[in-house]
Amino acid sequence: MKVGTIIKDARRAKGLNQQELSKGICTQATISNVESNRSMPNVQTLKLIADRLTIDFGELMSYMSEKSEQKEMLQLAKVSLKKKDYEKTKKILIENLKISELSSSELKEYYYYFGMAELLGNSNFQDAMYHFNLGLQQVVKTKMNIIETSTINAIGIAYFMENEIEKAKFYFEKSLTQLEEMRSSNDNFLDLTECIKIYYHSAKYYTHVNEYNKANDLLSKAIDLQKKERKLPGLEMLYFEKGVNFALSNELAAGKKMIFIALGLCEVNSNEILITRILKEAKELGMNSIAYEK
Repeated sequence: MKVGTIIKDARRAKGLNQQELSKGICTQATISNVESNRSMPNVQTLKLIADRLTIDFGELMSYMSEKSEQKEMLQLAKVSLKKKDYEKTKKILIENLKISELSSSELKEYYYYFGMAELLGNSNFQDAMYHFNLGLQQVVKTKMNIIETSTINAIGIAYFMENEIEKAKFYFEKSLTQLEEMRSSNDNFLDLTECIKIYYHSAKYYTHVNEYNKANDLLSKAIDLQKKERKLPGLEMLYFEKGVNFALSNELAAGKKMIFIALGLCEVNSNEILITRILKEAKELGMNSIAYEK
């Protein structure tokens, strides 16, 4: 049973409305969100609510631990998606999570990960869009949500893969606008990995439509976030894409510098596949040497 359901049943049994339960503890909106299983308050607030309803707090915490297991499964799905293990991503979601037991915010994650696994793993446009739209239908209390923004960006990716460029443009631009608005508040509360993905996939679109400066601006933002996370894996691809954009803009010196950095990072991250691709594409773009001019 969900924590919110337990609290709602106990409140009704005592003949209290939400305002009466919340008095002196929290806002009525907090009680509403808890009972709807949209979000949970901090432990202190939850204990005060439990005490007022004479609910065993230890029992409530046991249900909270079940929610932690659900979050752990979503995190595992996220990691598998990042590793491009798309079948494993879907398997984790299907075998370990029950849709009926997930909160609205958890459902957003579930449908986003499943949709991305279908899109990138099977190029299944219809199934991917079905899951993305289910995710967008979930209502959460926050005005904007990084998973929702990632889902909007993913719809852009889907249309881009279908070569529906104008439709893709709308969703890429919308996701970038939302991301910048969220970042203007505080990066510390954002999933920077998702932010990086939004910048990267949007940059690929702008490269396709020959807006190389715009693409590189987005890649620079992604690189800055990657450095902030202090994570090297993934940086090589960002530098490589910047190098390609510089080369396509006839800025070969800058392009060679980016390629040089990308190759160095490939060595550090043991990314042999990308090394082969970089050397091949660099040659095709007229950058036969990995040396660069300072």
